[in-house]
Amino acid sequence: MNKSQIEHQIRRLIIASDSFHKCLSLLNHMISEKIDGNNEIYTCMMSGVVVTYAMNFNSANGLGSLPNSYGKFSNKNLYTAHSKLLNSRNTVYAHRDKKSHTFIDEEGEAHNYPVSVHLDLETEQFLFSAHLVDISSSRISDIITLITFQLERLQKDLDSKVVNIVDDISKYKFDTKYYLGVDFP
Repeated sequence: MNKSQIEHQIRRLIIASDSFHKCLSLLNHMISEKIDGNNEIYTCMMSGVVVTYAMNFNSANGLGSLPNSYGKFSNKNLYTAHSKLLNSRNTVYAHRDKKSHTFIDEEGEAHNYPVSVHLDLETEQFLFSAHLVDISSSRISDIITLITFQLERLQKDLDSKVVNIVDDISKYKFDTKYYLGVDFP
């Protein structure tokens, strides 16, 4: 593999790392602010986490997805969390798949895209509320564990690639910004 190919791989890993860090920041914010499924902004925030995580596993023009190894896990819980995020991106958050939004009513009948309606006493208007599927807030800790694991893998992968393209670390100065492919390596 030549230097340019390694630089491309490094760039891909760094972009994924940035995405994962943003997911962690948002998840930690949700925890600190106690934002759960009962909060109106929960779905928007979870959508951001899901789409930002999953975009690293979809092919993109010129950039490509993460290597297949980032979708393989020896730990079943990590695999489940990863699969749930990717599936939810495609059926719940980035697209509204009809099969993913079913609701069982009191009579045991399934309804797609259920909407409850009630007459509000104060406004004397009908109020509507959609009941759509979300990833439960109880799964946030599983998602954090998954993303932390992915970040650890990314760092090891990055370290092993940088060693292949940096000949002499002494020519780089501390606290100086370099740009990959320009003045680094």
